[in-house]
Amino acid sequence: MKLKNAFALTMLLAGGFFASAPAALAQQGGDVVSLRSEFKPGKCLTFSPRGYMADCSASNSQKIRLVRVSTQEWQLRVGALCVLPAPESDPLKLGSCSHRQSSWTVNGNGRIKSATGTCMHVWARGGDNPKVTTNRCTGQKNQKWARYQPVPAGGAAEMARNVMITPKSAPGKCLDVANRKSLVIWDCHGNSNQRLSFTWGAKTQIRVDGRCLAPENPSAQTSPVVAVQCDDNRASQFWRAGKDGRIRDAAGQCLDVKGNSLRNGTPMIVYPCTGQPNQQFYPR
Repeated sequence: MKLKNAFALTMLLAGGFFASAPAALAQQGGDVVSLRSEFKPGKCLTFSPRGYMADCSASNSQKIRLVRVSTQEWQLRVGALCVLPAPESDPLKLGSCSHRQSSWTVNGNGRIKSATGTCMHVWARGGDNPKVTTNRCTGQKNQKWARYQPVPAGGAAEMARNVMITPKSAPGKCLDVANRKSLVIWDCHGNSNQRLSFTWGAKTQIRVDGRCLAPENPSAQTSPVVAVQCDDNRASQFWRAGKDGRIRDAAGQCLDVKGNSLRNGTPMIVYPCTGQPNQQFYPR
């Protein structure tokens, strides 16, 4: 999930350019998004002026407008220019949208393929901020992309429906209800047990897979978080998702990745608020 501001990084839309593990292209054109590589989960495609990966920030250099040009083809526009493929060793460039190579297609695995038949590709040995080019399509992680969309950072409370939530401390993981009970972190896959619905900035239940999240032991200072039958009259099922990226329970404790772990199956707990990245979350 993305909470505002910490949550206002960028958001992976269900049914958007790509869903969870990159899924299908958007059904509507004109959306402004950022693109994240599965190979570098915390970084987004950036143009300054050539293409490379940088920390996702929703800055103008990362905003890409999707324009449909045929049933399966899209232009990726940055300002008035279009993203164009590049020779194997060169970064992506921006150029005229009338250029015949300015159209791209995608498949259900998150591949973005150019009109020349090569795939958008993160340079695997490019360090912390590698360049992005086009290369022979291989299906590897450095050719799989996911879509984010900015979330408004202020204003009235708003409903988030069926979104995935990622801990800031674990960019490749999502909140996940295991066996319809225990809230844990797991590799993001976008199934119903990772789709949460709630309201930002107000007292709210957090619903997932037809159940509601609550501390297993609401009276304890530290408790595992579990999914239970929803009860609109039970205070322990209410949370507040704030602009600072923290999700607090009814007692004011913070949702927390236990032990700041990156391991699949790590329990989510409520714990005294520390402001650390394992207590900050954003929507995907």
